[in-house]
Amino acid sequence: MVGFPIRRAPWLAAALSLSCFSLVSAQEVDVWSRPVQLERSRSFDFIHYRVALTFDLDAKAFWGENEITLTPLVDGVDHCVLDAEEIVITGAVDEAGQELLYEQGDTSVVITFPRALSYGDTTTLTVAFRSDNPQEGLFIDEASDDHPQMVSTDSWPDEAHHWIPLYDYPNDKVTHELIVTAPAGNKVLSNGRLVGVVEDERAGTATWHWSQEQPHATYLFMVAIAPFTVIADSLGALPVNYWVYAEDAEDARWIFAKTPRMIEFYADLFDYPYPWAKYDQVTTPHVGGGAEATSATILGDGVIHDRRAEQDFSWERVIAHEVAHQWWGDLITLREWSHTWLNESFGTYSDYLWTRHESGEDEGAWALLGKTNAYLREAHTRYVRPIVFNRYERPHDNFDSHTYPKGACILHQLRFVLGDESFFRVLAAFLDEYAFEPVDTYDFMKTVKEVTGQNMDWFFEQWGTRSSRSAAAGTPVTDRFACTWRRYRAGITGSPSTDRRCRSESSPPRGRRYRRCGWSTSRTPSSSRARRSPCWCASTRATGCSRSGSTTRAWRNCSTRHAVTTWSAGSGRYDSWSAREVTRGL
Repeated sequence: MVGFPIRRAPWLAAALSLSCFSLVSAQEVDVWSRPVQLERSRSFDFIHYRVALTFDLDAKAFWGENEITLTPLVDGVDHCVLDAEEIVITGAVDEAGQELLYEQGDTSVVITFPRALSYGDTTTLTVAFRSDNPQEGLFIDEASDDHPQMVSTDSWPDEAHHWIPLYDYPNDKVTHELIVTAPAGNKVLSNGRLVGVVEDERAGTATWHWSQEQPHATYLFMVAIAPFTVIADSLGALPVNYWVYAEDAEDARWIFAKTPRMIEFYADLFDYPYPWAKYDQVTTPHVGGGAEATSATILGDGVIHDRRAEQDFSWERVIAHEVAHQWWGDLITLREWSHTWLNESFGTYSDYLWTRHESGEDEGAWALLGKTNAYLREAHTRYVRPIVFNRYERPHDNFDSHTYPKGACILHQLRFVLGDESFFRVLAAFLDEYAFEPVDTYDFMKTVKEVTGQNMDWFFEQWGTRSSRSAAAGTPVTDRFACTWRRYRAGITGSPSTDRRCRSESSPPRGRRYRRCGWSTSRTPSSSRARRSPCWCASTRATGCSRSGSTTRAWRNCSTRHAVTTWSAGSGRYDSWSAREVTRGL
């Protein structure tokens, strides 16, 4: 099932371990002061949204209604709470057309039913609303030198309710329709299958009807309106299209050309067919990189560039990452924002897998090293936290280098521990069991046990759910490699092999190749002279290691932001970490 074997990368575990021993005083952001967040409770299962919108692009306004089908999860429910910001509710009716009482606040609207509903009842209500030039979630832009007059959205992570009144949290998945009326001459893209387009010549408008027939989370809702050029492609019977500004069509053809092969690669690798009706990619001025949306990825218009720029600023990894989200994030979706890694770590590891498949082992290794270094920069200079982390002000806080690159590296480690066949069987089983459902880390842990028979709780505790804060604060560490690293950082002298608190890890012998904490030189320092040798660093590739001093030589990790350890020619041992670098912390 897997086209290439994994090779052991001991530097990966070593490098990731560094973060566990960061000094609290060196962290610029105290993530532990953020409030604890819990999964949102709900009284209803929202089943279907049928949203109709009409746009006046010149006025930067739109209006419409959302017909909501829902069923209560408890007995005696007499009201419904919908999230709504930057939109004004203008009315609400039940399925019989009877007006419903409603009260709108700053961030939500409460709608009261004429009678209490019981568990198992299914009902429909319709909410009418309007909005003038919202600033979040949906954007109406005037024509400029860079783009035409257009509408675009970015509903991630919880901003769909800035343009539709709904329940905006990922622990509930719905099907939905979007029926959009816009000025003629524009094309309208949304999730799912295009049902049809109806033109009204007298009004000078066209109405586009899209239907998303498999359930998905509301932050994956999208719409884009502009005089796009649509470049048609396909993977067998699957429509694959690229929606771009007219002047970008020529470059877009080759930039997106690998998309069908990416879809095919992931479908084979994950042993799960592409799950949606089509796959589109659309450019927008309001996204810096990419934003996944079910069956229709939103990409920043910076994705368009010429062939010369491709040598230095390729977007292939971003395109592959967003394709992977059609499985990791869209098919299965985190049920609450503590578990962001289920979307982004898997998406980031997937783009590494594509790089390795498409460009070879060396490029794949370099990409994985880059992900490790990206995490280490954040751990060294900002903060350390568990990957599964429930302290945040807003969901955005958890979309960081712990979630993206570190989580990808943890998956690489898990693959090494389980073996290729077992690892990819776990991924396939996880997708199959929880397709179109919200999930959390414990669902994934359960799948690992069921598929492999192995209790890997220790692995997820160590690398996913356990805090590194205690180690940084001075809690004893039992791991011998980590203990050696930590004690030398603290300026403790003496050979670790003779120190009972650091078992069995000895200092490197003279004249032998050694590796310590993510960096190495070809030989240990010599008492006769300092040797300049190739070395690998935690953050960059360098051609040599520098030295300083005469009797005591400092061998640096090729980057002044990282640690300096000194080798004493007289005592033949590592002496300490320099005070300056300890203050910076790792």
